Amino acid sequence: MQSLALNIIPFYFLFIIFLIYLSGKKSTTFIKKKETRIKDLSFFEDFVNDAEKKLIALKEMYDQNLITAKIYITKTQFIASQVKQNVEEVLIEESISLRELNIHSEIKNNLKKKIKKAKNETYKDNNLDSLILAVDKGIEKRQ
Repeated sequence: MQSLALNIIPFYFLFIIFLIYLSGKKSTTFIKKKETRIKDLSFFEDFVNDAEKKLIALKEMYDQNLITAKIYITKTQFIASQVKQNVEEVLIEESISLRELNIHSEIKNNLKKKIKKAKNETYKDNNLDSLILAVDKGIEKRQ
């Protein structure tokens, strides 16, 4: 009996440690799938087409009196909420990417303008220096 207990206890502790390790491990696969799903526009088109087919099927079932009005309304509201959620996610992602592109282009244009101004100012400084030197030389020639 003691030998059986001595053989089981180490495995019991290893099992507990393994469970603690698995519970502490964070899973990021769900987040990655969601991000790629939103960015994939073909998924969005398929989703909209699927929702349209479901709504048409619900309407036909309601017209044939296979489902009640209450079920028809709840199912259409559920499909509408799913479509609304996915459309909002796609639009938010696209608006964020467009906003980032606009910000980058504004920064780029502002930097180009500042560089052109800086070049013109250095040319003006050089021109002023050369003008001052020319005036100094003219004064020296007259004296």
